[in-house]
Amino acid sequence: MKGLNANTIKLQGKHLIEASAGTGKTHNITRIFLRLLLERELPIEQILVMTFTKDATEEIRGRIDDFIRESLHSWDSLIVVDDYFKALSTNLTDKNIGSREVKARLSQALLYIDEAAIFTIHGFCKRVLNQYAFASGISFNAQMETDTQDITLEACQDWYRVLALETENNSQAFKLVTEFWPEPGTFINQFSKALATQNLLKVQDPENIAVEFKSLVEQAIASLNEHKTMLAEWLIDVKKGAEREKRQQELAQLLNWLGVLSNDVKGQHGKIPDAFIDGRRYARSKVKSELVEIFTAVNIVKKQHADLAKQLNRAQALLVVRKGIYHIRAEISRKKLQANVMGFDDLISTLNDCLTNELGSETAQVLANGIFAQFPVALIDEFQDTDPQQFAILKAIYYHQSNAALYMIGDPKQAIYGFRGGDIFAYLSARNDCDYQWLMDTNWRSSAAMITGYNRLFYGNNLSDEAVDVFGYQIPYLPVNASPRAHEKVFSDSEFNALQFIHFNVESETKSKDGKDKAVKQSYRANMAAWCADEIVRLLACPQLNMASGDIALLVRDGTEAADIKLALNECGLASVFMSNRANLLQSDETKNLLQVLKGILFLENDRLYTAALASPLLGFNREKLLQLQHDERQWQQLKISFEKLRNEWQFKGFISMALQLMHKHFHIDVSDGDNSCAFKNNADRVLTNLLHLFELLQGASQRHRQPQELLFWFEQQSQIDNPEVEAELRLESDENLIRIITQHGAKGMEYPVVFVPFATRHKDPLKFGNRNVSFIEHHDENGMLHHSLDGSGEARTRMAAEAYAEAIRLLYVAVTRAEKRCYILSATFEHYEKSPLGKTLKWSGETDIATSLQALAQDNPDEIGLAVLDNYWPEATSFISATENTDDGNKVKAAAEVASFNGRIERDWWLSSFSALSKNLRHNGVSAPDRDNQEVVLAEEHDKTFNAASNTPKALRFSLTKGAHTGNLLHDILEQTDFSAPDWQKSCHWPMVKYGAIDGETGVKLENTAENLKNNSEDGSESVQQNQGQKLLINWLDEVLKTPLNADITLSLAQLAPQDTLRETEFYYPMRSASSSQLTKLLTEHRNNNISNKANSIMARQHRVHLPSYQQLKGMMHGFIDLIFQADGKFYVCDYKSSHLGDHYSDYNDVVMRHNIEKNHYDLQYLIYALALHRHLKYALADYDPKQHFGGIYYLYLRGMTEQAEHQGCGVYYRQITLVELEQLDSIFAGEPTHA
Repeated sequence: MKGLNANTIKLQGKHLIEASAGTGKTHNITRIFLRLLLERELPIEQILVMTFTKDATEEIRGRIDDFIRESLHSWDSLIVVDDYFKALSTNLTDKNIGSREVKARLSQALLYIDEAAIFTIHGFCKRVLNQYAFASGISFNAQMETDTQDITLEACQDWYRVLALETENNSQAFKLVTEFWPEPGTFINQFSKALATQNLLKVQDPENIAVEFKSLVEQAIASLNEHKTMLAEWLIDVKKGAEREKRQQELAQLLNWLGVLSNDVKGQHGKIPDAFIDGRRYARSKVKSELVEIFTAVNIVKKQHADLAKQLNRAQALLVVRKGIYHIRAEISRKKLQANVMGFDDLISTLNDCLTNELGSETAQVLANGIFAQFPVALIDEFQDTDPQQFAILKAIYYHQSNAALYMIGDPKQAIYGFRGGDIFAYLSARNDCDYQWLMDTNWRSSAAMITGYNRLFYGNNLSDEAVDVFGYQIPYLPVNASPRAHEKVFSDSEFNALQFIHFNVESETKSKDGKDKAVKQSYRANMAAWCADEIVRLLACPQLNMASGDIALLVRDGTEAADIKLALNECGLASVFMSNRANLLQSDETKNLLQVLKGILFLENDRLYTAALASPLLGFNREKLLQLQHDERQWQQLKISFEKLRNEWQFKGFISMALQLMHKHFHIDVSDGDNSCAFKNNADRVLTNLLHLFELLQGASQRHRQPQELLFWFEQQSQIDNPEVEAELRLESDENLIRIITQHGAKGMEYPVVFVPFATRHKDPLKFGNRNVSFIEHHDENGMLHHSLDGSGEARTRMAAEAYAEAIRLLYVAVTRAEKRCYILSATFEHYEKSPLGKTLKWSGETDIATSLQALAQDNPDEIGLAVLDNYWPEATSFISATENTDDGNKVKAAAEVASFNGRIERDWWLSSFSALSKNLRHNGVSAPDRDNQEVVLAEEHDKTFNAASNTPKALRFSLTKGAHTGNLLHDILEQTDFSAPDWQKSCHWPMVKYGAIDGETGVKLENTAENLKNNSEDGSESVQQNQGQKLLINWLDEVLKTPLNADITLSLAQLAPQDTLRETEFYYPMRSASSSQLTKLLTEHRNNNISNKANSIMARQHRVHLPSYQQLKGMMHGFIDLIFQADGKFYVCDYKSSHLGDHYSDYNDVVMRHNIEKNHYDLQYLIYALALHRHLKYALADYDPKQHFGGIYYLYLRGMTEQAEHQGCGVYYRQITLVELEQLDSIFAGEPTHA
């Protein structure tokens, strides 16, 4: 296996690329993609990229977009300094493809980036089946990617009814099935995977079970008869008299019972007479081991006989179940065909059938050739998660094409989705069949110490010795190398090492029979979780680490582990979020409460349901209010009438119309309510999010269930089943800044500075689902062929368990390799710890001492791997949080930590505000972004004719440049980076132009925003000239902006300002202490009126009166960004750039028009807020601050109108002096003090 080099890899053939965790898989995908685009001259629509989740497709699309964009804008420099681009340029030159053609192709690709063939496997199959409907035989109007769980449930329910109505053997089949699976829901839970496949199912024949048991009984009889002499010597003759005779009778009774059982194993024979084989009789015997061996077969009979009848019944039931599964599969297919729908898995199986079931047939070949012609190359990401059907599709399309290029990129060590159908054996098959194998072995994610740590863990041996197989199934571990930048990721905390094992040595009070400590109970996980919480407190409190909560992730295997961690973090006051929470929305409190309300609306005449609806927490009636309402007949009837209107709205206008009225007029979700009896009021964000999500789901379901009663029945049914057909609760944006608790499956693809794997020695039996044995057995034989069975043979169950344990090792690998700088792995001697992920990785046995094994591991690499053993750890006794304290005997111990408690009062009306929030009545949930120009596009003809003057000035770039927020951001970013006194425009413009796009010199339109324009330009190769021309025109314009006089006597311009005289993009906060919005409105109105100097202005002022939102008071923090603060002639000024398009003539940017625009958009409120920020800063920064002397005023620069032409002096420059009285009034308003203006 050779190291991958994206510069030189061949662009045809079948390639398997093995990319270990953190080695930059997506980085190389983008580079291979670009080579295919340019060297093979393929359109972007013909390069197929396939991955397994929608999030992954969007990430890859974004990365490819960014890389093509960077290549286009920096091509000339990259081919000089970058090895990849040097090699690419050489290859292109050999093909006579010059830079001009390259840029044209890149521009073309950017135009059609949304058409790029980047799909999930399901998305690809859907596209192909739609596009090749004739060849695939799919209906043109089939509904694809539809959730079909309701069809499965319906088919299963129908089968149960058929069984129940059978008269054969008095419905014996129905009784057998319902003994083990009482209703369709439990049946689906056990056999959903069997229903989803088309494979044959093996079932044990009940007769074979009886035959095997009879053979076991005969072995027991033979063993007893063969050793009668020894048994008499050591168990009978050692006694005398009646006791001796009793024991002889006991042996005879046992042999007689076994003989009768052997003749009729299915009969009722009562309990085994086992007194003779009681182990207490020979516990101290010299021949104990021989006696144990003699009685082995008898003891197995004793154990199995108790459950034999149930086992035989279960085997009989499974025979019925197998027929039932075949029947239900056929019914599901029939119902889907009848409803013209296809589920997600149907997309794959249907395309696979079209391509492989008729392999060699003309239809299959035509379809395969058609797909290949459309997508001659393919890059398959996360290939280790492919299942046999998906791999068969790829083989049918690409394996028989000589010019095909198929890149299968994955890591078999990260194959962890067996429960979804991912099949590591499909990957191994591809590895054997491919033309080339490549390896990516440089880790770009983790620190050098972290890499060495997990190299040693998964190498299975000292890194200088020969590797020991850890992963099995022909998956070797090849140590990865640290990247050149790995040394920059040093974790400046000497308390622990990069890979840190924490072993909890728990001595049990009682011993097991062999004298060893009993296994640690699972309840001890709470103590381990508490240690994690204490350690996180220490990390966050350490100033030199500068860690945020979002830098820490705790990776668990399931929800029970997550609950332990969540509780421990809560007890330490640490905010966290379970990122993998699959809490069923339809089993939430909001579902129950909404269902209660909807029943009351729909069945209004039923007083019980109507009263129950009113009692729902959603409507805000507590007990007292509800009692009061029931005694107020008038109000009771009025509310009933309003419910009747809602019902009519639902019946005649649809669900969503009614639901929105219900929420706005009747729902009362108020966290400030003093009634704490309702628990859900503690999280209004979650309640509202869930309700809106429910509205969306119900609206979607109403398209299938059009009658309100039908929809309500569906809603209630979904809320009661274990696996509802909808998604889990939506994630809140505020969750992103919290400590992450995430499942190890969910963490795949993620990376975090610090990772905890808290319960690495917890064993989960792969043959059990909860407390029940798994009924559906999947395993592969020695040839890699997949087999399915119900209950399965002993060999089948053993193979399934082995495959599951191997996947558990891979899951641990995924968890540990998420860490950038440190990974904590916690262990304890839980039951069957040797079968846990860590136990399997380190090949422990039941006799292994965990601490000794981990110590040996740490000694191999002591600088990177550490072990801390905590004896009998209890949270209240030990803490790693506080500083070290000295005891009287001179020893250093850790002082116990005390978590601070909050006793204050939270102000619910406190908020973080900004100019946008005040002017648009929007409340921010976090820090605002810089205030930019409105995104509205104002056309010239919409202006009042009185504000336009005739001008013969030709239309320039400043007037033709694309309108909108992107242009504003482009100009702001350039000016922010420019030295006004000595501008280096090439440097200032480079990254903003890369970020926001090149400019067409003729039209002023950014090229990637106008597909037709770029297409035309790319055909004649002129786009590069137009881009250069566009940049020159932009620089000329901005140069003129800097030279535009800012005052009447032409003594001030931006060009005169040195860098040290300016502050760019200045962020500010200042408190709002019960500020009065009415006083602020009054001040703004007076400020506008003070600027009325003529009749025209007076008319305009009346046209734009001040209308701010009427908050009772403004409390919290005001926040914003000031584009520019500059100092000139001893005065300080606020300056803001505006890219607003007011017209195509300089005269459209005169003082009157600019003031009209400022007042219309409340920009004068904006500059008053900014003025106060500067005023307060100067009061603090200048010891002799005098506003009359030092506060210069505000400038709003309308960039499109600024010019140094004398005939247009003053255009684009809006200046306003802020009086001392206004500054003092602003100060008083935001300080919550009364004003006396």
